[in-house]
Amino acid sequence: MPGNPLIETARSTFAGNAAHVGQARRFIAGVLGERWPRLDDILLLASEITSNAVRHTASGDGGRFDVTVAFFAAGDCVRVEVADQGSASEPRMTGEDDLGGRGLRIVEVLADRWGHAGDELGRVVWFEVTAKPDEQQGPGGHHGPGGNWRQGT
Repeated sequence: MPGNPLIETARSTFAGNAAHVGQARRFIAGVLGERWPRLDDILLLASEITSNAVRHTASGDGGRFDVTVAFFAAGDCVRVEVADQGSASEPRMTGEDDLGGRGLRIVEVLADRWGHAGDELGRVVWFEVTAKPDEQQGPGGHHGPGGNWRQGT
């Protein structure tokens, strides 16, 4: 969300293997809390991006990946970033006829915005998901972060 600063981030580091993709999802769910709007979308997107980090970058060769969860000042948008240990190839969407590699197509459809930056030494892939207007206020007021919230540095 351009013009809206990021606030209060939570970060965690995971070993670069498939078993830790689920741990990354649980970390994100713990930060956001079970009532966060569009939580299922956020967790699916996180699965796609963390799986790509493990499968297609040096993170999956005995390395690690970092997950950051950040909120925008308006409080209705969350940004998830996955930092890997790099790859010679950039993330790209596959063609319509390709049998595999449809993860970034899912990201393209479900995320409000997404992108990547970096190179063969390290890359960050990120996405943003904004609550729909009718989801921003619940019976108990605005949905805020829950669970294992830690302020980042």
